[in-house]
Amino acid sequence: MTGTSLLRYPFALLLVFYACSRPAEPAARVRTTDPIPLSAVLTELPEHPDKMLVMANCLPCHSLAYIANQPPMKREAWKKTVRKMIDVFGAPVPDTAVAERITDYLASIRGSE
Repeated sequence: MTGTSLLRYPFALLLVFYACSRPAEPAARVRTTDPIPLSAVLTELPEHPDKMLVMANCLPCHSLAYIANQPPMKREAWKKTVRKMIDVFGAPVPDTAVAERITDYLASIRGSE
């Protein structure tokens, strides 16, 4: 743009000058709070022979709280959920047998039957 073409857009020029002339905003204050104890955010799943299998295959994508906060569901709904995690979200479940064991565990701790 040349000096004369800037005059064609006086409103734009005014906005540029206004933006450049405003003082910088002060830095946001950092709010300090008491630390949250780790025990308040950790979620434990019930003990079961397949608990570690669930942790190994589910934790790479989401927290245990995601599992613990799910509503109770029938086994078939858990099976569809596990299948969705594998097919849609790429859960690292190695085979169908492991998926079935994960489904059984989830149905046993959060099942509605």
